[in-house]
Amino acid sequence: MGGGQWSTLLIVSHLALFAHLFLQGCNIGCEELRLVQQESGGPVTCDREPFVINGTQYLAAASCPGPFSLIQKWDGTSFSETQRLNIGYAFAVRYFEIGSTPYLVFIRVQDDTSPIYRWNGVEFVEFQYLATGRGASALEDFVIDGVTYIAVTKTAHAVNVYTWNGTAFDDFQVFRTNYDPRAVAYFEVDGEKCLGIACHEGGGIQIHRWSGTSFGLWQELDALFAVDLAAFHSSGVFYLAVAEHTENTRMCDMQRINLRQ
Repeated sequence: MGGGQWSTLLIVSHLALFAHLFLQGCNIGCEELRLVQQESGGPVTCDREPFVINGTQYLAAASCPGPFSLIQKWDGTSFSETQRLNIGYAFAVRYFEIGSTPYLVFIRVQDDTSPIYRWNGVEFVEFQYLATGRGASALEDFVIDGVTYIAVTKTAHAVNVYTWNGTAFDDFQVFRTNYDPRAVAYFEVDGEKCLGIACHEGGGIQIHRWSGTSFGLWQELDALFAVDLAAFHSSGVFYLAVAEHTENTRMCDMQRINLRQ
């Protein structure tokens, strides 16, 4: 697969990383981050997740296809390895908090389960394994009415949603699709709580709307070989950016449900 085919996806991912770092209060320049990536000596990564714990900036790196993933800590001048996790073939990682407790969830593409780690005050320790099945490649965490959910592109034919039951995550809902889901994104627009699914093989974008107890299919938007989604506001208008395998990015104005090239 040529590098140009993934150019849009890589640009979106890197912009999201920089934006997240600055939003988290990390004062890191572009040149410094580039040097960190070159000098870290870690495995090839498919995803990175910046986060802050007790005022300290961290960066979780999901390894693919290396045998381990890394947690790096910012010391004011550079990132350095602070923890090595036995997680290989990880395609995605997300940080979230329940109450005041930090968690990390990794999605593994070549394993039947994917791990959730919990912060114990010093480091991350194993907490729970989700039965994601082989082929899981993307995830999203979100909160509705104070309850935390995790959505995972479980296989080439389904997206699973897990819900927090107060002590652990349980299966909640499954979206069946024959269109190879590659990305999932939660967003809210005009009071509606939505879960978008990017389908690679001819399925376009599926928008599922929250009913108060579960999600149901609401809108289907055109897209060609969609591989990623990003939701954002600009000048008071909410947009859903769709990265396509064909090097295009479509901009969907969700207030008008009108697809823009």
